[in-house]
Amino acid sequence: MLSVRRSRRLKHNQTAAASKTITKKKLRAQLLTDDLIAEILSWLPPKCAGRCKIVCKLWRAIIQSRHFIEQHMQHQDYIIVYPPNPFRPPPPPSLWPPDQKPFRDLFYLRGLCLEQNMIRKGTYQIRNYATNQVFELPDVIERRISGSMYYFPTIDGYKVLILHWKENDNDIGLKVLTKGTDVTWRCVEIPSLLPCSKNNGENVSSMTIGSVIYIIKYSKSGSKIISFQLEDETFVEISLPWRVGFRPIGSGSFPMSWNYYYFCIGLFVGEALHIWLLQDYKTSKWEERNIAFPSPLIKKYPVIVTLVPFCIFEGEILVLIVPTRKATLEVDYNIRTKTACTRRATEKFRPSLVSL
Repeated sequence: MLSVRRSRRLKHNQTAAASKTITKKKLRAQLLTDDLIAEILSWLPPKCAGRCKIVCKLWRAIIQSRHFIEQHMQHQDYIIVYPPNPFRPPPPPSLWPPDQKPFRDLFYLRGLCLEQNMIRKGTYQIRNYATNQVFELPDVIERRISGSMYYFPTIDGYKVLILHWKENDNDIGLKVLTKGTDVTWRCVEIPSLLPCSKNNGENVSSMTIGSVIYIIKYSKSGSKIISFQLEDETFVEISLPWRVGFRPIGSGSFPMSWNYYYFCIGLFVGEALHIWLLQDYKTSKWEERNIAFPSPLIKKYPVIVTLVPFCIFEGEILVLIVPTRKATLEVDYNIRTKTACTRRATEKFRPSLVSL
């Protein structure tokens, strides 16, 4: 009789425990949906969010998803860094502090930074400041002109681009590497429409806007611009707007961006900065009229070469970069109110949980 009672009590306890477990699971499912878990985790600092991967498989899958990485990045404060001063060469290897790595930041994208070793110039790497992960890139022997990155959601991957001088500086070359696909750099042949030799007094600059890099050749005989689309890796020659009285690109003219979306060219004429806006790089469609901005800042900085137009924001804020021997300055000039704000130039980006 006693054993029967114990058996019934045991079954009752098991049934009660099972019902409590089911109730807890239902309650948890009602209170903590996947979207709610993702919303809560997205407000955590990167290191805390990274540690939460070990809680369970669900949390790990949420944190590693592309949608969560984008959501988490939008909720984070900016990381502020100061670009290196072009007037100050890097110290010799013997003077580098033990805890400081001799790398220089080249390009920032989605929480990642493309860096170049200042001692071994051909060594590059991608660094994630939030997770301290580093992805080492194959060495590039040639001398770099510029470097950039771009993210493609369609392949969920990154492309790294290095524009460089070829042997003896007789021409320029282009190397591309798709992270996760390419093991070594791929050489992309630049069309013959843009031959360039530094030995002949010619020079090259570039500007990356979105997934397009604009390569500008400067020479006494004339100048050319070509665009390189990183997604399909195609070149397009851009005709210069001679019909609107544009002068050959050279001293006193600079590539710029409009709202960080359009490519444009700034040219100093007297005390004004004239802007030519490229509306469509595929058809070489330029803005039909030039836009003249009076710039009293030129009187403050009489050496034109030290005043570099960088960007026009919302049609009324002209951003200029002024390299000095102490630091690189950024001047925000309001065209409408004719007021200027000068501060030390900075780069800012949001931390990211992107895995390398």
